[in-house]
Amino acid sequence: MFGAVHDSTGRIRARQTYPPATMKRIIRPFLALAALLIAVGLTGCADGLTGVDEAPGPVQSRQQGKLRHAHLLDRAVRPAPATTGFDKDGTALQTEATTDSTVGLIIGTAEGIDPYKLFRRYKLFRRYEYEQVFDGLAGDVERARLDSVLEAMQLDPDILWIEPDAGVDDGAYLLEVLAGNAQGTPWGHERIGALDAPEVRDVDLFLLDTGTYTDDLNVTEQLAFTETASPADLEGHGYHLAGLMAAIDDGDGIVGVAPSAPVRSLKVLNESGTSTVADVVAALEYLVGQKQANPNRPMVANLSFGLDLGTPAYNALDLAVEAAIGTGVVVVAAAGNDGVDAATISPAHVPEVITVGAYDPNDQFAAFSNYGPVVDILAPGVDILSLATDALGRPALAVMSGTSMAAAYVSGAVAQFLQANPHASPAQVHDAVTHSGLATVLGVPSGTTNRTVYLGRMDNSGSGSQEATGTGLAGVAVPPFFQYAVTSGGTIWIGDQVTAAAPAGTRRNASVFANGKIDLYGRGSHIEGFGYYSRKMRVTDAEKAIFQPRYNPTELPSLQQVDELDVPALPMSDLRRKATRITEGDLVLNGHYELGTKENPLIWYVSGQLHTDGPVSFSGYGILLVEKHATFYHDVATTEATDASTLALYTGGQVTFNGPVSLAAQLFVDDHVTFWTPGAKIRGSITATGDVTLDRVTIEYRPASPALTEPIWGTSSTDAAAYTSSEAPADTTSPSGSRGKKK
Repeated sequence: MFGAVHDSTGRIRARQTYPPATMKRIIRPFLALAALLIAVGLTGCADGLTGVDEAPGPVQSRQQGKLRHAHLLDRAVRPAPATTGFDKDGTALQTEATTDSTVGLIIGTAEGIDPYKLFRRYKLFRRYEYEQVFDGLAGDVERARLDSVLEAMQLDPDILWIEPDAGVDDGAYLLEVLAGNAQGTPWGHERIGALDAPEVRDVDLFLLDTGTYTDDLNVTEQLAFTETASPADLEGHGYHLAGLMAAIDDGDGIVGVAPSAPVRSLKVLNESGTSTVADVVAALEYLVGQKQANPNRPMVANLSFGLDLGTPAYNALDLAVEAAIGTGVVVVAAAGNDGVDAATISPAHVPEVITVGAYDPNDQFAAFSNYGPVVDILAPGVDILSLATDALGRPALAVMSGTSMAAAYVSGAVAQFLQANPHASPAQVHDAVTHSGLATVLGVPSGTTNRTVYLGRMDNSGSGSQEATGTGLAGVAVPPFFQYAVTSGGTIWIGDQVTAAAPAGTRRNASVFANGKIDLYGRGSHIEGFGYYSRKMRVTDAEKAIFQPRYNPTELPSLQQVDELDVPALPMSDLRRKATRITEGDLVLNGHYELGTKENPLIWYVSGQLHTDGPVSFSGYGILLVEKHATFYHDVATTEATDASTLALYTGGQVTFNGPVSLAAQLFVDDHVTFWTPGAKIRGSITATGDVTLDRVTIEYRPASPALTEPIWGTSSTDAAAYTSSEAPADTTSPSGSRGKKK
């Protein structure tokens, strides 16, 4: 079952990072510092905070304040590690600890905090430092000092949250090992439409598990994030999953769902199939770095383990998984094998994760499988044949059962989909998997999907799949020009006080791309992203300073010349047949308009021009297809309370805003876009084949919504699959995908 306690006595560090010599402590407001000193007592510690040996006790910190998931503290107890600790003066020790046991903690810190100060301040046994998935660290504290350390941390402004470093486990069980070298076919391949599946060469499958062997696989990387130095699979779980996902079609073993796909093994579970959250987060930290360095490379992470938190509240593992998805990694997770609602299982309960339950050869829902609304899709998970080794280490086959096997099936299917749709976002892949499933599984618990993943309906062409409900949002590869806050086929004119940024709390860049030049003729503008241009231009230091990417791990120039990006002209007249409402001639708008739903947006075609005769507002989801110009003389706004764009405006002519603007919208304009009224706000993106003129405009960049792109780019006579992107997504660093020294 998920949640076994990890009790190892040592660690192989996944990564060591040493803070730059120039890192400075963030200065705290005087009053806050004074209050802290009064609360804990100034005793002359080197960093100005009290030593925890002098902190008052007893404490109440286990049930309040910054400590999250306090009920898991007992599951974070482990023997003291024989690794570096710190003495009472903060001096590093290279000898073994003098205590019998420690408690593992994961700590989230304020931005810019040196983790080594906290290791010394609280005399922790150092394990990991994190900066990609969140700012923080992992370390062990002597059990006898736990209460005093937690009390002091509650008052420390450098620390945002604390949680126990509890255990995770794989939850699978082995049924039978079979000898022989003949190539077999697991029964599940037929159920998901994976018989005779083609090779996959251009999608990386990250296996976060017990490691793997290399026989019958295309293993391109093996790393260990456990106390076991060897990346080999000493338990059998990881090798079994790797075979299901990607075994080579070579006449022996089995054939994977995505044959020959590159397998990158990050060993996070030991020979008992257990680990700690800190180890897994360290592997995800590495994975995020790999995605940032290779933004155009599709990546899938298979997580067939979990931890029952006892509450839907997030933990550090959930935050790290969200960070990986935010960079473009598709994450697939097993629902778990405890036969309970998966709402409290980490990381299965993260909404953006593709969470997988299991069924048996009779298409019956597996009795052991976790269930509930967080389960997105089902897959074969009982008596599954795959790769193994026998007692002498020779290649063999084994039968296993568990939602782990079901998750591996889905990961292989996702790799097949991304091979054909390499620019699909994690959200679009999620839709492709769930919307294309076949409703064939029997005996599912109430509130649980009855759909099995089905590769044959995931639509590898990239044109989207239409399921019975008519959502039609699956399988869309969003064209690369939607990956920027502003894309122009000509010049981007940036006047006074233009801002572009992604929503707070994300790592996404709000970059701009001009096939011509970026003309910075005004003052006071700020772009939290890169500026890309293709026509040679002279750039000053002041102009470079306007562009400040939120995420730039390879330290690339913020304003740089690159190759042109294809921004095609839409054949507007061909889109008429897609409309659910048609206006012949010009359309005059005035007042409030109810559009459609996210699943079935209103598609309104106008054969002439569009303009306003008074203030206009929209609610719901809709697509406006205007064959000629669109001019907004008055206020125009969307009223839907959502983080996503709800309106898409496609025009064959210019778009001009002469009045106040507040739109959650994506604009695609086959001409120029101009904002004349100060204070306009677009929550979405702007794409134009002509110039884009911005003055006192705010753009809150949000990637294109499949609900608003699929009806146009997924099935129109324009071939979306032909738009091969040489550009990095807006949440990465460079269209070239070049690499550099990390900050």
